[in-house]
Amino acid sequence: MILYAPTFRDPHPDQFEVPLDWDRLYDELKDEYIFAVKFHPAVNKGAGLLQYPDFVVDCPHDMNINELLLVTDYLITDYSSVPFEFSLLGRPMIFYPYDLESYQATRGLWEPYDQLVPGPIACTTAEMIDLIKTGSFDAGSIEAFSRTWNTYSAGHSSRDLVQYLREQDEKKGRMYG
Repeated sequence: MILYAPTFRDPHPDQFEVPLDWDRLYDELKDEYIFAVKFHPAVNKGAGLLQYPDFVVDCPHDMNINELLLVTDYLITDYSSVPFEFSLLGRPMIFYPYDLESYQATRGLWEPYDQLVPGPIACTTAEMIDLIKTGSFDAGSIEAFSRTWNTYSAGHSSRDLVQYLREQDEKKGRMYG
């Protein structure tokens, strides 16, 4: 499964036009993949997704994106925070910043986009398809990104939190007891 999870764009929360060549995606990828689209929760609905019901799935708002990530082979996104979680799985990501110049001008980025993302950047649907078909991904970049941004995600956060709270409780008991 390919998951396209674009970030929120200010001007049109009621309707989001997905800037992809759906005809070409369908022709090139329909035999191997389904294409799920998960919009930002602030976006009420997407447009142009109904023409290929056997290929494109418009995921409902109440569907948990973390559950989708578990069954995703390729993540396609832009400025979303979803790569931070997805990098824990070590799977390929494609970055599709079709509106990079305007996004930088209105929202801003904290470093150059090509240095920030742990995967190839596609500027067109054709480039995206080529990346998927050739498997042009660098697992080392994804792993390094995950190590940098998920330092404290070692798989036992709940246990660590409970241990910390118990230790704090014991310190209070000794101090005030």
